[in-house]
Amino acid sequence: MKEFTFNPAGDRISIGVEFGYVHIGSYILRLWEAGSNTVVLQRRGNNQNPDDDTYLLPLPTKHNDGRLIQCQTAIVAPDWKPGERYSVRLIFRQGNAAPQDYEISGPISEAQAHPELFALLRASS
Repeated sequence: MKEFTFNPAGDRISIGVEFGYVHIGSYILRLWEAGSNTVVLQRRGNNQNPDDDTYLLPLPTKHNDGRLIQCQTAIVAPDWKPGERYSVRLIFRQGNAAPQDYEISGPISEAQAHPELFALLRASS
């Protein structure tokens, strides 16, 4: 699992979802409360439209410490051939700080893949 660190007194945090290669991808992005089964934020999207796939996390920023990001995806390769691969990336941004990312990739089997990404948010000290 990836850890994203942030400045608890800093600017608002955003999380973006990107798909690599030329495949159809959709996702459900959830932000889980620290130490709880409560979903703080849930968004859905896909890469087949011009809508932005970047979301602002709730304020105040410091309350995001310990929260868990979960991104469930479904990827389809319409003209699938053996050996094709997928990639999915979460992009974490806060103000002017360098973006942090978490990417996973792998083979697409039988024209589809369902990778899932988890990232923990940690306030810097």
